[in-house]
Amino acid sequence: MVIFADEVYDKVLYDGVNHTPIASLSQDVLTLTFNSLSKSYRSCGYRAGWMIVTGDKRPAQDYIEGLNMLSNMRLVRQRARPVGHSNRVGRPSKHQ
Repeated sequence: MVIFADEVYDKVLYDGVNHTPIASLSQDVLTLTFNSLSKSYRSCGYRAGWMIVTGDKRPAQDYIEGLNMLSNMRLVRQRARPVGHSNRVGRPSKHQ
């Protein structure tokens, strides 16, 4: 069993409610906890996030190795395509 815990909104709490991380309740189960700057720390526009792996990691060594491989790859384009750019050589773009 694997628990995927999306805790991106763990800091957005109202009326004095406390957040309890799922990983603290499932110490013997493999748990992947996700978080980010944009929601938790109100840093809109920053695309920084992280994942923490806790619990029994022995049966998931291949999975964790794959996660490490993916985390070292460039998964998204780092800059937006210019609006006026046209893929058609010699033809004017509709976007001027």
